[in-house]
Amino acid sequence: MRIRSTASAALLATAVTGALLATAPSASAAASPVQISKVQYDSPGTDTRSNKSLNGEWVRLQNRSKSTVSIKGWKVTDASRHTYTFGSVTLKRNQSVTVYTGKGTNTTASKYQGRGAYVWNNDRDTATLTDSKGKKKDSVSWSRPGKGYVTS
Repeated sequence: MRIRSTASAALLATAVTGALLATAPSASAAASPVQISKVQYDSPGTDTRSNKSLNGEWVRLQNRSKSTVSIKGWKVTDASRHTYTFGSVTLKRNQSVTVYTGKGTNTTASKYQGRGAYVWNNDRDTATLTDSKGKKKDSVSWSRPGKGYVTS
């Protein structure tokens, strides 16, 4: 009886170890150096569709690596497939860039979609970041109205 218990324990240990190895993240699943750090999905105040109100919603990306990263051709998309595509943008270590919904003058730290309507849904949505080849790099979701922003 004791031999069976030992054998059963060994089989169980092998199965658990195998399961842990199978679920461990692979090197290809490593976090992207550039990630969505915050989404302000509910513009503060009343939604008037004024440019100020439209620019009250935004998504911020941050380079969390130790190197400069080019995000040329990368895209930020919502669940309804509203898409913003980055031009020639490079982010230094810890540098961030914020993409506003409305109109404005693009700078190194601020980009504008130039839209006349809101992008991010207040009740639920997903912000997805993909690279120039369409590979998903990061996403942030919310499923109910709340404080109006999410961070990662």
